[in-house]
Amino acid sequence: MWKILPWLAARQGALLRGSGPSMTAAASRLVDASSRRQNRPLSSGGGDDGARAIAEAESSALAALAQVQDPVLEEDVVTLGQVQELYVNPANGVVTMTLTVPTLAHPALRAVAARCEAALAALPWARRVAVATRARRPRYGGDGTARAGGLAGVEHVIAVASCKGGVGKSTVAVNLAYALAARGARVGLLDADVYGPSLPTLIQPADTTLRVARDKPGKLLVPIEHEGVRCLSFGYVNPNAGVPGAGGHGAAVMRGAMVSKVITQLLVQTDWGELDHLIVDMPPGTGDIHITLCQAAALTGAVVVTTPQRLSYVDVVKGIDMFAALRVPTLAVVENMAYFDCAPCGARHRPFGAGHAARLAQDARVAEASDGGVPIVLADARGVGGADGGSDEGRVYAALAEAVVAAALRAGHAPPAPPPSVAYDAAAGVVSVKIIGATSARLFRIPAAELRRRDARTGAATGRAAAAAGTVPTRLDVKGNYAVGIVWSDGHHGDIWSYDVLIRVGEELEAAAAATAAAPPPQ
Repeated sequence: MWKILPWLAARQGALLRGSGPSMTAAASRLVDASSRRQNRPLSSGGGDDGARAIAEAESSALAALAQVQDPVLEEDVVTLGQVQELYVNPANGVVTMTLTVPTLAHPALRAVAARCEAALAALPWARRVAVATRARRPRYGGDGTARAGGLAGVEHVIAVASCKGGVGKSTVAVNLAYALAARGARVGLLDADVYGPSLPTLIQPADTTLRVARDKPGKLLVPIEHEGVRCLSFGYVNPNAGVPGAGGHGAAVMRGAMVSKVITQLLVQTDWGELDHLIVDMPPGTGDIHITLCQAAALTGAVVVTTPQRLSYVDVVKGIDMFAALRVPTLAVVENMAYFDCAPCGARHRPFGAGHAARLAQDARVAEASDGGVPIVLADARGVGGADGGSDEGRVYAALAEAVVAAALRAGHAPPAPPPSVAYDAAAGVVSVKIIGATSARLFRIPAAELRRRDARTGAATGRAAAAAGTVPTRLDVKGNYAVGIVWSDGHHGDIWSYDVLIRVGEELEAAAAATAAAPPPQ
């Protein structure tokens, strides 16, 4: 039997007031366990006996909660640190707690909260049980470190990408963002296609004026908030960008170096605030913008969009390979325009064949909603959908959002092996590359002059002479998940060394040294 009792309001108020402004509280429910059994509560007594009774009650509550598994992260809620503000009173059988999760969009949030309630209600002394849920503050990395600049409060940066244009990538990105927001996530959306921004067409906020955050240092831009999602596009910076008839003005005519600078500014110099997910709508291809984004922000992962055509599929494989080389995992593959349902005949048609990947329906209604500035997920939320208040397409986007959240949570909870540690030893004149694995570690010490003689792209020796004596690395800049840039004392700074190439050079020099040591001495 579920009921709301007066003591819950006061207790819940204390929980929420203590959570801070960044915490979002979800519904809290109360279980009256006394209707299930007639157990006499533990006597708290007074003095040491009362303290001992409370300690025993807390221990029994934690032991019960340790049996509740988070099915996404595959560990119990106690080990994950999700049990907070546990309160027990064995004298009257009251036990309350707050289930603190990375995001309220957690796919199994309701199920886990219900299991926690059931576990606590099963305690022999428990009579009244309440479990509140809330999202913790976003954090990047397992050690709680923050991203740079305006990304400091962003936990996951997720790219939506495709090597081929016209596959519906922007439509997927926008609807994914709003599907995540509908699940309770704190979401931002960046349109990174400077050459042809789509966001000003796909959504139509009442006010598109960009402003500067006055309470933050660094003159950060304030994103436009629309229907609960913080949005930014160069189309708002330059209204002519991507608009037919603009006559070539604006961002559509810009060299790669300038585009990279603009993208970095939009990404890092925007006050995104605290976000669970920042969705980045990437331009087609595998060019400067993609590499810049992977360098400026360590991406959590990518959602790759394709269509059933064989040619599109081949190009998408290239995109997945690019992300793999940049150490960015692919969280999901969406096959767009896979089929349409014919209303008159009731049949499902696949105009481009069976396809090659997971499928997402795309019909005229999705295109109409997007062209009208109302993504299909928002149209469903406004009651424009089917008889049950939602469309088939909207439900597919909701399923995609759930899959992306689960994959991002797993990626954040159990990230891949950390990238190598690269440092310059000035005393020895070598660049050290340290790789730490699960059971072993390796260390390469590469002479700095040797790196200067080699091609940073391949690691191959070149015919160029080494830099003048005394030329040394002055700064090492980490580039996303995959590389490090070396700035030299003579001003040379164009070399970006991927970790794979550095390791290859280290192994080559190590093998050469071993061969020299094993060679017989000259006669």
